[in-house]
Amino acid sequence: MAGGESTLEEALRFEVDSSFDPRFIARLVHFGAESERYYLRCTLDRYADDGSWEIPVSRDVALELLSDLAAISLAPVPEYAMGLDGTTYRLAIGRGWNEIVLRWWGRVPSQWQPIVPVLRRLVGLAGPRAADVQVE
Repeated sequence: MAGGESTLEEALRFEVDSSFDPRFIARLVHFGAESERYYLRCTLDRYADDGSWEIPVSRDVALELLSDLAAISLAPVPEYAMGLDGTTYRLAIGRGWNEIVLRWWGRVPSQWQPIVPVLRRLVGLAGPRAADVQVE
């Protein structure tokens, strides 16, 4: 690749998988730790013509999102939740080979509420095609 850039890396992935609504995936990706180029790669599985889209994200905005997440202290054990119909959420944040994955059903567990504003900002970056994606 030009400019000595390395392979594409995924900084975070947020998935919303609902029983009744389209599945939404947002991936914040970049080309190496010092990259100036970040992109939000989104998928909305509703109809064949919706598909995927990509939005450039400034390095400052991307690093602010990641920094805000890094500053949050979360309890590793969430409250109990279970159900049949509803929405399952998954947030994966990685650096190199290290990764943390949070997965929950329904509302964000009370211990993890500090991530909600950051996830709402991330969904907002996805633009109008993700307008129906909710984070509670």
